[in-house]
Amino acid sequence: MAGPVQLQADIGQLGLQGLGAFTSILATLSSDNIMPTTVLQLEKLGTCFYVSGPRAAQVPDLLTRYQSRPLGKLAITVGWRKGDSASLLADSAGGQAIAMLSVVLTNLFGENLWGQILQQVSRQLLPRDSAVAGIQQITSVIEIASQKLGALGFGNFLAEHIVRLHTAYNSLGHGLPQQFLALLNAEMMVDFLVGIGQTLREDNRVLRIRGSLGVGYISAILLFLFPHETSVAIDTIVIHEGESPRFFLVLELRGSEPVIMVRESRVSTEALLARNQQIPITGFPDAEKAPVRLSSMFPSSGVSGEGRLTRQYTWSGWLLAELRQFCSFLNIECSVDFQRSFADLVVSFARSSPGEMPDERCIFTTLGPDARLLVEASLERTLGVQPTPKVMSLHDAFKALTSLILRAFPEANRCHRSSCRFAKSWSSDRGRFPQDECFETLCWDRLGCIFNLAVASLFVDADAKAVISLRQGSDVPISGPAHLVQTMIRDEPMDNSLNWLSDLACEFVDNFYWTDRSLAGSNSSTLYRRALRTLRLPDERAVTYELKEGPLIHDGRYYTMLNENLHCTSRPNAERSVIPATEWVAPSDSGAHSRFESTVSEELNGLLLITTVRYGGETIDLSLRNIMDSLDHAVYSSPCQHPTNSPMKLESDSQIVLTGVGAPYAKPGETAIAMTYCNPTAQLFCCSGPALIAKECCMECAVKQARALDYHLVILG
Repeated sequence: MAGPVQLQADIGQLGLQGLGAFTSILATLSSDNIMPTTVLQLEKLGTCFYVSGPRAAQVPDLLTRYQSRPLGKLAITVGWRKGDSASLLADSAGGQAIAMLSVVLTNLFGENLWGQILQQVSRQLLPRDSAVAGIQQITSVIEIASQKLGALGFGNFLAEHIVRLHTAYNSLGHGLPQQFLALLNAEMMVDFLVGIGQTLREDNRVLRIRGSLGVGYISAILLFLFPHETSVAIDTIVIHEGESPRFFLVLELRGSEPVIMVRESRVSTEALLARNQQIPITGFPDAEKAPVRLSSMFPSSGVSGEGRLTRQYTWSGWLLAELRQFCSFLNIECSVDFQRSFADLVVSFARSSPGEMPDERCIFTTLGPDARLLVEASLERTLGVQPTPKVMSLHDAFKALTSLILRAFPEANRCHRSSCRFAKSWSSDRGRFPQDECFETLCWDRLGCIFNLAVASLFVDADAKAVISLRQGSDVPISGPAHLVQTMIRDEPMDNSLNWLSDLACEFVDNFYWTDRSLAGSNSSTLYRRALRTLRLPDERAVTYELKEGPLIHDGRYYTMLNENLHCTSRPNAERSVIPATEWVAPSDSGAHSRFESTVSEELNGLLLITTVRYGGETIDLSLRNIMDSLDHAVYSSPCQHPTNSPMKLESDSQIVLTGVGAPYAKPGETAIAMTYCNPTAQLFCCSGPALIAKECCMECAVKQARALDYHLVILG
């Protein structure tokens, strides 16, 4: 017999004081700007989707992982917090499912559609009083969940999946059907998810899908989320058979057939077919009534207010994945020959010296003495192939790549306008045309974007688990290396600076724009200059960025940007030497600072970093952004035969001023020598413009080299 009824507490009537019992979980959610009711709604929605397979098995560990590392001497860490909002989703099957679904949405739709899609799905699958969260609230949960699950590498998976389908079609004597990779719109995705949810909650139902328009992505979604419950066939040939299929996807061999979804009984399927319930798919395209345009395959990242469309890749293999998707749009094989030809072009560009600067600066010299090994290792990791051992000229490497594509390029998609000829591909003077007019132009623009990022990746030292978020679309700028290739082939005058590097490096981190204040940006990973962490001049010539797993963390919160004070004053020119003038001067660190201080605070758009040094009894503001930029324009001296600590004789009319961190530069017409001998941090802080860094070189020889190159600052190494 049951005992007496105990008095129950009605937690629905709790006041503000009663909420104190939930302080811990509320603090976790509020630190990530997450509404508790939204998490509960999405967790309940996730129970409509039973995710399975090897990627689903990784989700609990990925959501709950936590580790971080300090960003040098700054009061900031990079990584994942213990017990963040995303980790709460790991506590239930519904939370894990909605986290994986968040990955799909963020990789296939613009940011303005994520919350809209799940809001509409919630209203159709959940009771009315449970679907109360707003679009922005849902978007916040989707964003943090997808960031932490970026390590699943949806972009890498998608590329492998498309290659598998392409291979299967080729084995049957067919190419991919037209518009096979047409992007889904929000209506299609809502109908698709509702159909899946309704099928999974009824044990005696299965979902049959047939068609060709956009089924490349439909099949990828099913195999990413539900591989055990999915069966995929091309016509009558099964290419994937799940353990207990609930979803049957049939891909058409040819044509542009609209997608049809039918929910039917598990038992006596053929006999009951006439009575099956057909799900309305209002958003799926009909090839005759609403043909899909080229822009559905090469989207504009901000088209129709949908927001930026990005795709997540793990650093290992990201370049191969991008090239595979590029080839799939052309309906050609991403062969090893094509991959190696692309690698050859990257190496040839890196070896070439743009312009006629006295130091003959090229990317190889910028990367340091082991540049060849570094480039090959980078390509091996991101592309999976090594360039050919034979050294190729830039002209020959470019011609080899274009010839490969020309032979495979579908004749139906060729453009006969003179402005679209391959000779003008990637040229800054090539005309621009509306997206839907020229498939050939869109293809070459996209390949130019990939080439730019491949070159920029040579300067990035990435974690083994680092994740990048790349913009998808034809409107990603192709200025930089792609334009330089054409300019160098034509032997035209050009600027050989690396001004393009910082902008391209930012492309690895979604929503990170390199401004005059930017020092670091983060999403699933954080990007920053290595010198920001080390606060010392690099030992070699290398200009290097670091990409570390996880976002910026400060005071228990995640941030996407680290900026410096916009009003940081520039340092003055030195009026006199930092040490009394004598006939002979020996290298020393008399120009070094005595103390370095940094403070970090929160601002509207991220974190604000203020750095100062104590020098000569004064507190001096430093612009670390200006210092980092100056590294791109610094050159290292050539070695000389003299000891590096050899004294230098100063003539009365030598126009040489000995300077320090407080004022590295002298007045116009004078040559400054920053007295920072054997002090790498002070050497870095003296970088405030073009400079020659004395490396394995005495003072006198360094000054001679600087004057020959028209440099007015020598920094003693």
